[in-house]
Amino acid sequence: MQIYWALWAGVLAALIAAATWIEYNGIVRRIDGANGFILLMIGITCAMTLPLGGAIAWYFEGFATAAKVVLITGAGLGAAFWVALRWLGARAKRPH
Repeated sequence: MQIYWALWAGVLAALIAAATWIEYNGIVRRIDGANGFILLMIGITCAMTLPLGGAIAWYFEGFATAAKVVLITGAGLGAAFWVALRWLGARAKRPH
């Protein structure tokens, strides 16, 4: 179960990091379309994996473990999304 959770969390972190990098490059280059849409869509897509990930964990380890895995992953995903939004917002307001 540890390997499953590590792979799942790693893929979600990589997706959020890639979307943040794309948006940051749009902000630096002053592209008008750098409005956070890519980050939003990746965040929604990552959040949509929580029920499936929980179902897989429930099947292999039981409800208690599945609940812990989903709550920890969801909290981490939400925190990463919030930090990325705040950081990108600060970069967008900064004069170039």
